[in-house]
Amino acid sequence: GAGLSQVSDERALGTNVIFVDPETTMGNLSFVTVYTRSSLCEATTPVAEPINDTLGVVNITFYDHDLDPHQLGGNITWTVPDSVDLVTFYFVYFATSEAGADRSQLGEELVDGVYDTFFEPEYYFDNQTHVVIYTKSTLVEQTTPGFLLIDDIVSSINDLVFIDKDLDELELGGTIEWRQPFDVSQVTDYVVYFAQGPAGAGRSQVTSDFYGGNVPEGTNYLFFLPEFPLHHWVEIAVYTQSVLVEQSTPVTIPLVDIQARVSDITFEDVDRDLDMLSGYITWTLPNDTSQVTFYDIYLAAAPGAGFGGTRRQVLEARFYENWLLLPMQTPQTELNWFLIYTRSNLVEQTTPAHLFVIDFCENIPQLINNTVAPEQGVQLLDAVYHENLLLMTFEKVTSDGFELEIISLRKGKLWMFVTTVDLAVMLTSTHVTQLLTAIGGPGCSYDELDVVSCYIKKYVFTGCNLVVGGAVNYRVYAMVVGDDDNVVDIYPAYIDFFVASNYFLYGPSIVERSERKIMVLFQPSHDGVLWIFLASKEDGKADFIGPRAEEYFMRDEPTILKVKMAGGPFMEDYLYGEDSCRLTNYPVTANYQFRAELTKCNMVLGDNYRLFMYIENTAGNNDGTLKTFDFTYVGIITLDGGIPFSMP
Repeated sequence: GAGLSQVSDERALGTNVIFVDPETTMGNLSFVTVYTRSSLCEATTPVAEPINDTLGVVNITFYDHDLDPHQLGGNITWTVPDSVDLVTFYFVYFATSEAGADRSQLGEELVDGVYDTFFEPEYYFDNQTHVVIYTKSTLVEQTTPGFLLIDDIVSSINDLVFIDKDLDELELGGTIEWRQPFDVSQVTDYVVYFAQGPAGAGRSQVTSDFYGGNVPEGTNYLFFLPEFPLHHWVEIAVYTQSVLVEQSTPVTIPLVDIQARVSDITFEDVDRDLDMLSGYITWTLPNDTSQVTFYDIYLAAAPGAGFGGTRRQVLEARFYENWLLLPMQTPQTELNWFLIYTRSNLVEQTTPAHLFVIDFCENIPQLINNTVAPEQGVQLLDAVYHENLLLMTFEKVTSDGFELEIISLRKGKLWMFVTTVDLAVMLTSTHVTQLLTAIGGPGCSYDELDVVSCYIKKYVFTGCNLVVGGAVNYRVYAMVVGDDDNVVDIYPAYIDFFVASNYFLYGPSIVERSERKIMVLFQPSHDGVLWIFLASKEDGKADFIGPRAEEYFMRDEPTILKVKMAGGPFMEDYLYGEDSCRLTNYPVTANYQFRAELTKCNMVLGDNYRLFMYIENTAGNNDGTLKTFDFTYVGIITLDGGIPFSMP
């Protein structure tokens, strides 16, 4: 009973209970002692019992799994007192001090035997700093709680970056990168979204081929494939996630769609070979070249041609270049478009700029129709073509020679000469290069001339000494062997013809025309006969005679025969004007300049007519020269030079 401190007043005999007020200070006392007392004195040897002072909870733990600032979530656990005989409840609070100041209870009281409590994330706390836990007996709640300083885990990523590497408009591709939070103790994953508005509104998760959905902690990037549609996304949002919950406040950056497409492509072909290209390709650089590493230039079958046989890469330019030279002899091979793609260090864009390719040769209008065009009246029998050149015009055929216009379609060597059809039967390509069986003088052939492709040139043949009339048929050969060709693989082009028995050395030209009279000036090459008359085009009679006579009766008769029948009764209804408006079987003299005058033609103002004029020699073999002239009568015309005849 040493160091006694009386708890209460003495109690009368028969009382065996004393109530001790809560919060009674123990000091250093450790026993409860009870003394009896007589009327004389107090006993000196009391009954003693050790005091069992029950303590509060210990070892409180709490790991915040809500990774947002000023928000908590998770499980609070604790260890029970050494003696729990008198504990009936536990009360958990958030407070502003370890002593429980300004405390706010978390949930309901917990019965003895429960040693943890869970609360949902996004629990907002303001100035509270501690978790405090009180025990309660059947009498009272303790006043000195167990406590734990709150550690608000904030784990947001840092330095979020995304640079779009897909250079097409409205398409994305590349790597989203970030630095890990300063505190990753509770982070298990990162979750990446595209969002429609600020703070992750209207979001959709971005997945990766490597990770599927979430990105595990320890990996600070997410790669997604190019050609991802932009749709309505405006920002990237990255959330951290714990074992409990995903963060509710993400880190965001604006989503920037990098668009890099060239424009204003130009190209002018300077390679004169057909189906071969060369020249400078130029373009205007994209407004944003920050992600461009190269420009890939293709020849393609269509503006949207993809991979494979429909396109072929021909050039590659660096990001700062806006022109390149396409090498000479670059084959086109039916690929009619230039496509220029920008390329990043990830991928080539899928929507290129394009330009239609025009081969130099395609600028030549005559290539539209590669059928030789003989001068009207030329007696052309046959024409055979070859891919290395085009026969264009064949005119001014006389006994001395002719003029032949061609276009070479290859850069190489040209051979041309005249022989007879009979002698040409057994000639090979090699023989052609040897001018074997060539006739005429040196001006009647061309031996191994250098030619460039797609250049129109007229060649004059003279001194050929050709026989007039249809007794001898001639052949003019033309053959181009390209620089890369083997002569045995090349076949010559040729024209078969004969020289008309009578042709015009001058004219014919209309030098005067009025309502009633037409005067024509001409000079024949040989003695012979002339037919000249007028036919109307208004009623189709001119077409019956020629050159579209096949549409009418007697269509099997050659036009020359119909012209020569103009003086007979059968053709009378097809001629225009009175008898003096025609000359039939009229004699002409070689090298003499004639003025053929037709009168009483009675032409009607505004009507259309065709004038026929045919000469041949005196043999009458229908092998002469026919000329026609179509015109509309518009009144009196007198010209010193005359109006030349032409094909209708």
